[in-house]
Amino acid sequence: MGDHVRDLLGNVVSERCATLLREADASGFDLLPVVACDGREPIAGWRQLRVTGVPVEAVPPTAYGSNPFEVDDPEFRCPLGHVAGLNVLSELVVDRRSWAGDDIVATRQLTGLREGLLVPSPSLLISPRLFRLMRENHIKGVRYEAAHLK
Repeated sequence: MGDHVRDLLGNVVSERCATLLREADASGFDLLPVVACDGREPIAGWRQLRVTGVPVEAVPPTAYGSNPFEVDDPEFRCPLGHVAGLNVLSELVVDRRSWAGDDIVATRQLTGLREGLLVPSPSLLISPRLFRLMRENHIKGVRYEAAHLK
C-alpha cells in the first residue's frame, strides 16, 4: 500500500486522545493539525491521525464479500489484490511476520467501493497495549473488533 493510500486515513482524534497517545509513547502514526476549510487556521481541540507504519497483511481465514451469503464476491474485488472485497465478513487474521510491532497499523488490503466520494479503505488495527490504554481512559467514539496474529 503506497503512501497515497495511507494518507487517506484521515481519522480525527480529540486533543485528549492525542495527548494520551503521546504520553504512552505509542508508535506507528503522526498527529497532524486539523485545518479549517479555508486552509488557514488549525481547529483547536482536534488532531488528524495519519498511519505511518508498514501495512500488515490480512490472511485467510479472513473472509471478504458483499454479505455472509456472497463471500469472495468478484464484483468488488480488484484483480491486482488492492481491494479484497466490499466488507470484512469475519474476524481479521494478520500474518504475524508482517507486523513490525507498531501500536497503530493499517491493512494492506482495502475494503469498500469506489464510487463518487467513496473510496476503498484499509482496516485500522491497534495493539493490545493501546487497546487497554484506551479502555482504561474511557476513550469514546471507537468501535473495537478482535483481530488475530497467525
